[in-house]
Amino acid sequence: MRLRLMLAAAALIVLAAPPAALAHANLIRSDPPSGVVLDSAPSEVDLYFDDSVRAQPGTKAIRNRGGVSVLGGSPHVVGSRELVIPLRGTLPRGDYTVLWRALSDDGHSLGGIVTFGVQTGSRRPTAALSAPDERKPLEVVARWFFFAGILGASGSALFRLALGPRGRPPWGFVLAAFIAAAAGGLVLVQQVTLSTRFGLVAAIAAGIAALGAVLCGAARVDPRADVLVWACGLALLPLPSIGGHALDAGRSRLDLPVDIAHLAAASVWFGGLVSLAYLLRSARGDPVTVRRFSALALASVLVLAATGLVRALGELGSFAHLWTTNYGRWLIAKTAILCALVAIGWVNRYRIRGRDGVVARRALRRNVIGEIVLFGGLIAAVALLTQAKPGRDVIPAARAAVIGRQAAEPVGGAVVLAQNGDDIQLGGRVGNGFALGGAVLWQTAPTEGEAGAVARRDLAAHRTALVVRGVAPQYAVAATTNWVVYATATVPPRLVAVRPDGSGRVVLARRLVAPFASRGDRVAWAEARGNRDRVVVRNMRTGKELVAADVPACSGGRCYRIDTVTLADGGVAFDRGAIGSQPSLIVRRAFGASRFDVAEVSRDPQPDLVPASNGVAYFALGRGWYVWRFGERRPRRVGVPAAVQPLRLEHGVWFAIRRTACSDTLVAIGPDGRVRTLVSPADVRARVGVDPTLCVSFAGLSLAGARPLSTWFVSPPDSHSDEGVTSLLLLGRALG
Repeated sequence: MRLRLMLAAAALIVLAAPPAALAHANLIRSDPPSGVVLDSAPSEVDLYFDDSVRAQPGTKAIRNRGGVSVLGGSPHVVGSRELVIPLRGTLPRGDYTVLWRALSDDGHSLGGIVTFGVQTGSRRPTAALSAPDERKPLEVVARWFFFAGILGASGSALFRLALGPRGRPPWGFVLAAFIAAAAGGLVLVQQVTLSTRFGLVAAIAAGIAALGAVLCGAARVDPRADVLVWACGLALLPLPSIGGHALDAGRSRLDLPVDIAHLAAASVWFGGLVSLAYLLRSARGDPVTVRRFSALALASVLVLAATGLVRALGELGSFAHLWTTNYGRWLIAKTAILCALVAIGWVNRYRIRGRDGVVARRALRRNVIGEIVLFGGLIAAVALLTQAKPGRDVIPAARAAVIGRQAAEPVGGAVVLAQNGDDIQLGGRVGNGFALGGAVLWQTAPTEGEAGAVARRDLAAHRTALVVRGVAPQYAVAATTNWVVYATATVPPRLVAVRPDGSGRVVLARRLVAPFASRGDRVAWAEARGNRDRVVVRNMRTGKELVAADVPACSGGRCYRIDTVTLADGGVAFDRGAIGSQPSLIVRRAFGASRFDVAEVSRDPQPDLVPASNGVAYFALGRGWYVWRFGERRPRRVGVPAAVQPLRLEHGVWFAIRRTACSDTLVAIGPDGRVRTLVSPADVRARVGVDPTLCVSFAGLSLAGARPLSTWFVSPPDSHSDEGVTSLLLLGRALG
């Protein structure tokens, strides 16, 4: 009974124990930050990582309009952790997308997207390239053969040393193990290159394994070569640990020996099982051999438990990472297989081993073969684990700028710090917010490369709930009377509507090509259908749709692209930005009209549209702001103060942002030109409770009837990450 309890306790510890993981480099920040709009063009994009990286082919930098490359040279690494992507000369006004690729020192490919705009106004730039898919099935298969070969070869050598002449494994298995390790290593070298530590170790392992395979053949002729075969097997044992991050700067000196001991215990268990299955077919599989292996397997489980516990403390940042990360979920799968292995081992040791006769021998061999099959699944889980990011590598959520405040448990990335009336303070950075009934909803701003979510706060009950996940961060989120509308983080993005509680999912568009618009119960969007672009308006209350425009993307040698869609009380508007030297087009269609109207905008490939209640409001490069009201035949130029950046035009009142070096101010400009401050940086700092040294930045604006709902974030000066950021959702007074 005591021995059973020891095995159970050991198994439970192993459940939390990750394999000798290979840590991945993480992108810490980019300069310029992704999604920013700049006053002047950058000469390069700098990416900063928390571990060594190398430049990898496939990096692109384009202007969104036309897809012209603006890459100014080959990407290169500075100081091992900074990737520099040069850009061409002085970039013209417009939106830009950078697709970067790098190689971590552990051999894993990294990639992502950085977007920025140059003098494009308030609109957040969207990505014109898709983030690279770093999943490589061939690499996973190669890692399986590599690890299985090393476990088999080194485990056979350890089994032979532990049991002496009785423990000679089958030569066919040893040869197959060496070949598997050599083949897997060669494929991995091609995948990750010799410039990384893991690639170099894989090449060395492939060479040793190839030598071991040759010596296996020699040992069949000259038994004196046996010792060289086992030497090759033992030489393979520490290589996966050396190729991982046990030798990284800042890691404990115990990491390498713990890694090697963990791998040795797994090797002797796996190699011993295969050898025992072979020996049970012959007279050498006598009770003495079985008893010795049983003791050896028990020792392996105990070593796995002890070393696994040490590794778990280092690899998992928290217990919650078991189910909140892909690494943790694969670890749970490995755990289930380990449970089955320990259970079969217990049956072999206590129910079968002491019996005599052919039946008991066959039962033991059958169970041993079952363990070998499960070990194959275990190695597959390890291969996938090494592709996933360990919990300790997950960048923690940003801390709030308000020091000493206790945050509630996060709900889908929404950490509510406090609620004062209709004002909500959140830890970290959020996107736009909007009001719906007696609740406020907002879009979470995820870390680079991840999808966002929509959270909902009941203002009366002070309760927060997650509405939906998988939201594309580059698109805003909107709400009608009974629906929440968002774009999915897929390629291509889809436009989807759900009820405020997350139910009743409806797909509105399957290939969204531009940010969508909403007003009242209506939603408008642009979608691609083959080589044509359609602009659709849907009444979410009645379900009726209007196809406002269905136009070819290219016609007569002229090509256009839709960048923005806006809704007015009486119609819909959108732009057709020119891809080429022809004029761009502003297109509008009144509800009830049989056709749309068009106005040309020359010498501007991307006019800036903002929402307007009575028509179209847009900025033409070099000429200023224009308003084209429904009922008027032509757009007319209007005066807007140069010091502000318009956001929308509602019933003759401009909402705009006045920016300074470190602070933004929300203002309203009346028909008479008078400027009224709605939210000042001092207002935001006072509500959040921080000192004047922190910066106040505007994030979004929506209207709840006549009440403006603005989103802000407060951050330390010169901050390029979400560290130390607090957000504020502020529902203002109705405008008179």
